[in-house]
Amino acid sequence: MKKIKSYNPADGEFLGEVEVLAEEERKKLVKKAKEAQSIWEAMGIDKRIQLLQGAAKDLGEMYQTLGFLIHREMGKPLDEAYGEVHSTAGYVSYIAPHVKKAVAAIEYKNKAVTTRIQYGPKGVCGIITPWNYPIMMAQWMVIPALLVGNTVIVKPSEETPLSTKLYVDTIKKRLPPGVLEVMQGDEKEGEWLVKTKEVDMIGFTGSRETGMRIMSVAAAELKPLVMELGGKDAVYVMKDGNLQTAAAFALSNGLSNCGQMCVSTEFVYVHQDAYTDFINHLIKRISCYKTGSNIGPIVNSRHKERITSLIQDALEKGAELIYGNNFDNSGNYISPTILGNITPGMDIFREEIFGPVICVNRYQDIEDSVKEVESTEFGLSAVIFGKEGARELAEKLNVGMIGINMGVGGLGDSPWVGSKKSGFGYHGSADGHRQFAQVKVINFQNNENDLQCY
Repeated sequence: MKKIKSYNPADGEFLGEVEVLAEEERKKLVKKAKEAQSIWEAMGIDKRIQLLQGAAKDLGEMYQTLGFLIHREMGKPLDEAYGEVHSTAGYVSYIAPHVKKAVAAIEYKNKAVTTRIQYGPKGVCGIITPWNYPIMMAQWMVIPALLVGNTVIVKPSEETPLSTKLYVDTIKKRLPPGVLEVMQGDEKEGEWLVKTKEVDMIGFTGSRETGMRIMSVAAAELKPLVMELGGKDAVYVMKDGNLQTAAAFALSNGLSNCGQMCVSTEFVYVHQDAYTDFINHLIKRISCYKTGSNIGPIVNSRHKERITSLIQDALEKGAELIYGNNFDNSGNYISPTILGNITPGMDIFREEIFGPVICVNRYQDIEDSVKEVESTEFGLSAVIFGKEGARELAEKLNVGMIGINMGVGGLGDSPWVGSKKSGFGYHGSADGHRQFAQVKVINFQNNENDLQCY
């Protein structure tokens, strides 16, 4: 019987293992979800909200257990792991009224005809989740899908099978059997979930390369997809930008979760007149980040080797090592690193780093910097620090989310969305919630005696 073993990336401690179902058992799981879907839909959204709010309360009450497991399984600093659980538990109450409003029926009328637009469930949703936020990023798709009336099968990352399983097991206790299930596995099981005819749509958060493979497999069934596929995000620091604030943001956003974050700061472009002062602010603040405390381990040795290889390639091609000591770190740790003089010929310029590495370049003409960044295939988000011309620059950027003198998190139920190869579809906002729904349009005569034929 195939099993996935989980280890602590900080010290290699064995944490546990999960069973990978054989294909016949996976088929039974999908059938169970298919049969449960009509029951779940018939409950109505108010009852679904009630049950999920109870599950969220359970989740919040076990934040220490779940947070400590996330900390041990993927290396996230403990306070960040606790924060992930608290954020996840609070998400249901926040998002539920927005989803309810988004999928409420809409009617248009004139004297003769009524057009009614309804939003119902698609059926069974397969949600394939990442390891860097093993419960929060699951929640962002799982809860809207469930609220709309779908049943959900979660396929966790093989790097964090225990954390996501505990999350699913906690929620499903409040729900009818089959409404929410977990299916463990690696790339093979993920592909099986995508191509299975009885699974009606797929939500995925992960790498661009995996997203492209998912799209290829899903094409055989013309299966709907919602995918967030990572980024290569830039911070633009204009001549009149607040350098202290910009440096603090670049570090916190670039080093949070050890840089293993889709909107992590990877590029910083600073006006040449402000460059030296900006670097001084970075160096002054970066000492607050300590490897082994608020900088955790890289998730596994393979990923560490990949990041180290990107750094080495850049240095060999002329990059400047402004800060860091990446060649003397034991285990899966990489110390915070700042590189300068990054050029398009370096691997680190084109590939998502997903580690505690920030690349800083100076610019004379910001338009040239924008063209350079946008020559990559990514377009998730960007941040601008500046006054004059900041709004005009934001309008020109080909990314999904932009922050001006702040991060990219928006007010209200705003979308989490990327452009180019950073996403396909999106979640959040009324339009995002509706991507988990099937639209049905019903037209009828207001007076049945006035029959019209078209």
